[in-house]
Amino acid sequence: APQDQALMGIMAALSFSRILPRRFGVRCSALVAAYENKAAVENFLPDPCQIRALKRLEDLREGLLNSKGAEAPRGLYMYGGVGTGKTMMLDLFHQEMGAAGISCQRQHFHEFLQAVHMRLHKLRKRIGSQPGLLAQTAQEYKEDFPVLAFDEAHVLNVGDALMLRTFFEAYFKAGGVMVATSNVAPDDLYASGINREVFLPFLDALRERCDFFEMQGRHDYRSRAVEAGILRGAYIWQDGMMPASSSPEHFPVLQRALGLAAGNKEVMPRAVDIDVGFGRTLHCSSAWRLPCDPTGVEMKEVVHFKFDELCRSATGPSEWVGLADFADAMIISDVPQFAVHDEDAARRFITFVDIVYDRQKFLVITAESSPAKIFSELVEKYGGQEAYENMFNSIGQASSNRVEQDSSPTMKMPAHGLASGRHGVVFQKPKQLQYSTRGSYVTSEEVEEAPVPKATSVTKTGGRAEHGLGNTDRVMEGVVEEDSDWVEWSATGLKDASLFDLSPVGTDAQMTDKLLPFKRCASRLFQMQLQ
Repeated sequence: APQDQALMGIMAALSFSRILPRRFGVRCSALVAAYENKAAVENFLPDPCQIRALKRLEDLREGLLNSKGAEAPRGLYMYGGVGTGKTMMLDLFHQEMGAAGISCQRQHFHEFLQAVHMRLHKLRKRIGSQPGLLAQTAQEYKEDFPVLAFDEAHVLNVGDALMLRTFFEAYFKAGGVMVATSNVAPDDLYASGINREVFLPFLDALRERCDFFEMQGRHDYRSRAVEAGILRGAYIWQDGMMPASSSPEHFPVLQRALGLAAGNKEVMPRAVDIDVGFGRTLHCSSAWRLPCDPTGVEMKEVVHFKFDELCRSATGPSEWVGLADFADAMIISDVPQFAVHDEDAARRFITFVDIVYDRQKFLVITAESSPAKIFSELVEKYGGQEAYENMFNSIGQASSNRVEQDSSPTMKMPAHGLASGRHGVVFQKPKQLQYSTRGSYVTSEEVEEAPVPKATSVTKTGGRAEHGLGNTDRVMEGVVEEDSDWVEWSATGLKDASLFDLSPVGTDAQMTDKLLPFKRCASRLFQMQLQ
């Protein structure tokens, strides 16, 4: 827009914290001043959409400063495409909240979930198991942190969905304020999730307690960082660039990033057990403690893991958060190009990269293929490259309608006992999911099938144990209707399918939900790629 272009021109030439005209909607504020300083130091042109986001955050900051026991102001949920500056907005807000003396916890979404689990674990140990523990955890959270700020909210499993619902219903009721960023429009959260209806009350609470702001920038600022030579790590896949070993001395880019002393003698790796919380440790067989100066006053921790050790063993966000707390840099070797049946390992890898990137730790990866190809088979599984490239074009547009087009679940808790006489989870027999010759599950076009009549059988019980032929006055007779669509897991034919295979992909929002993590991670790996 002409107004936006004029604003960018003024900000490029002048100190806008002092003289920007009010007609552009920008006030002289702590957040804007901090943003201006960052733009000058990092040499980027301020973005009009980011300035509007800062105005909303400044209104929230002033509301918190002026509330003083009154009703808390509404929070803010910022969403938009990859690399539009959402994390920078959140970081500036957190920085200025601390400067104003307001307790605000800023975490990555995965780290936030782990922190809630840890608090819940400690509370259960303190007072014992009892109803309402998660709601009580939320109330304690509110006492310590009246403002929660977390980055990259994205819900993909039913456990996280249920926890968020219960936690934030209690946190908002206690007067807590949430500021969050996401690539997903609020109404599209958990769009491809199983039993999404149990998550919908959280969305209602979100609408009641938060305003929504869409980041509409079309520039990927991570790509600009690559052009400026700002590296957050190194992604090495070309044959001619592969190091001789995974020791830190074979990665000059790592040595420069950590500021390691030149001419260090070779340090032999040691084995360490890293505390990851919940009374557990993560074993690392190759860790180095390296000096940043000849005197050894300042030291840096570097660790090495093979991909299978980190993402195919019994590890998860708790281990990766603990690892990011321990190490200054991580070297991960032998990362594969993910096959279509390897979605679980791919998504675990994405979560690991998310956590390390958010903690701003230096990450070195040696891989089998380029960032553009590492997830290509999984992208093809969910609509192909065209859907992948265009997935952000309609963010936030008629999102609720897109989700509701296909809201039927594929798993549920039954109302009656299973064949074994117990209660448990039942699954809808797959109509679109087929086992391929490549040893994986693929989604095919939906085929119209004639309805299958429900089978019935007559059961008699009572009397003497003579096949129900005892005293007829004591025999109970009942008709059992067998549902041919909902069966136990063993009857689905999906021997090793994952919950990702079972979750729905019938709408644009659900497809975007599946593809989003691949897009985000590929953007980060591209930023790390050595030229």
